[in-house]
Amino acid sequence: MLPFFKTEKEVFGLEISNLSIKAAKVKKKSKKYFLEWVEKEEMEAGIIEKGEIKNEEKFVEVLKKTVKGKWRERLKSDFAIVSLPEERIFSKILKIPKVPEKDIPNLLLFEAEKHIPLPLEKIYLDYQIVSPPFENFNYLEVLMVACPKEVADSYLRAIKKAGIFPFVFEPETFAIARTLIKQEVSTEPVLILDFGATKTRFIVFAGKSIRFTSILPIGSFHLTETLAKNLNLSQEKAEELKIKEGLGMHFEVKIEKEKGKVEIKTEEIFEILVPVLVDLVQQIKKYLDYYISYADHLYLNAEGKPISKIILSGGGSRLKGLDKFLSAELEYEVEFGNPFSNLFPSPNLKQTRAELLSFVAAIGLALRGAKESFYD
Repeated sequence: MLPFFKTEKEVFGLEISNLSIKAAKVKKKSKKYFLEWVEKEEMEAGIIEKGEIKNEEKFVEVLKKTVKGKWRERLKSDFAIVSLPEERIFSKILKIPKVPEKDIPNLLLFEAEKHIPLPLEKIYLDYQIVSPPFENFNYLEVLMVACPKEVADSYLRAIKKAGIFPFVFEPETFAIARTLIKQEVSTEPVLILDFGATKTRFIVFAGKSIRFTSILPIGSFHLTETLAKNLNLSQEKAEELKIKEGLGMHFEVKIEKEKGKVEIKTEEIFEILVPVLVDLVQQIKKYLDYYISYADHLYLNAEGKPISKIILSGGGSRLKGLDKFLSAELEYEVEFGNPFSNLFPSPNLKQTRAELLSFVAAIGLALRGAKESFYD
């Protein structure tokens, strides 16, 4: 069918994680992009675990309740760009001979057999040519991405059952970088740490592409759980305490004793959280060391370091004092991400810039939807 007989569709971003779903809507106006709306819905534990759908029926119910229900008036669309969980994605930068683009897929099939621990018939394989920092390279750099068919198919099946039509599936790390990296170009390598509820996404970006990604199995939920266990508090009370005090040195907490007595206990929240925070720092150092062991020297910073700074995002990044702690321990400049690096806030947007750090993946998905044209 010819393009002028097709109807261009409004597309929203849909981020799916282990404990929530998030949606975002971006519109293009006069060659500029505006963030119109974002929203989040919590999901009970166990519906999705480590990126794998465990209870399709309940997942479909959540989607229907939100996208087809209470979010319907704001979204006004059934068409989405949908995230795929990074822990189920295989990605790698490859150097291949300069060949016509039509020959790249066959080359990648050969490379995939060497780098991906699954049979080719069980994966979906895609790629992106990486623009080089210099034009005189005698090779091509290609970002190869693969996802197990059973994972992608399970998401497609559930989403379509909810009456939603996914135009594109995309790794969540790609969407995060699209939101936070100005014009999607960085002259020096940067590390994005997206501190979520159950995991921290580790993303090295340099030039015009993601260079390396990994998942650290530590998130803000683990901090809350540690507080709850050490202070004998409910998860809700521990979460309130964490948000209020952050890594502040001292706080007081009321602990109910037998026969109605209440004890006021003074603690140092930092000391309670040290084991989790130290584990996080050690894992970041481990992956930085691994990255620098194979990173192309062209993508190191001027001092030969693997990164020039750290950008924080995710809901967990709002923990008071986390930025200063990471800067001191890792000896890098640490700054909070700017969700408006590549777009503008709509006048009716209710969330603050800090609150939007929880939505950077959903925003990046929606931004792709606004930049590209999608037809039925």
